Amino acid sequence: MNTESITTEITTAAEEKELYKKAVKLQELLITIAHELHISLSHQEIAYSQSHLRIIFIVLSELQPLCSHQKVLDLPVSYRAMYENIKWTIDMISEQIEAGLISKAEDFIEFQLIPFLKEWKEDTYFWLLIYPDKEKMAHYY
Repeated sequence: MNTESITTEITTAAEEKELYKKAVKLQELLITIAHELHISLSHQEIAYSQSHLRIIFIVLSELQPLCSHQKVLDLPVSYRAMYENIKWTIDMISEQIEAGLISKAEDFIEFQLIPFLKEWKEDTYFWLLIYPDKEKMAHYY
């Protein structure tokens, strides 16, 4: 898997914007993989599901450095809290799968992981790529 590392070393506004776009793309990838995880688990494909979890963990780790970026820290929503919630949820899914509690793992995916990822992506997109640009906000709403 080839994911580019997110680094917080930026020097221009254009680099900053590209950093945030990359984060949103990685979050979109996480949403896609989470859906695939749910499907594979519902078909009892445990090894495939565990592979999806490893990929999710790798991609999520690529987003972690952004947690300490000053603009992210100043957001009215907590990027880091969502990151931690998602990380905890992934750990819980892994534990449920290892314990053979597939139905519980499916519930964690459907009712926590996917909604958390969608909300996190939307918050990242809005607060880092749209707000406070009035023209973009007019199109957004």
